[in-house]
Amino acid sequence: MRPEAFGGLLFCVEPVRILTLNPTAYRIAALLAEGHAPATIVAALAETFRQPLAVIATDVEAFLATLAAQDLLDRSPD
Repeated sequence: MRPEAFGGLLFCVEPVRILTLNPTAYRIAALLAEGHAPATIVAALAETFRQPLAVIATDVEAFLATLAAQDLLDRSPD
């Protein structure tokens, strides 16, 4: 991952590709990379953006589902 003025870039090794992320998506990806659970990410973003947890949770879940659909996130239980 690399921060950029527009948000950031997510470099994927297999298959090779680069995803352009807006600032919110980059923050979610960064928190995931740090090992934070989705619920913790939702709480942090809700505080940052002063939005209801339910609104943020919907957006975070949609982003995580997008990553999983592209095989960029393993959502299986440990």
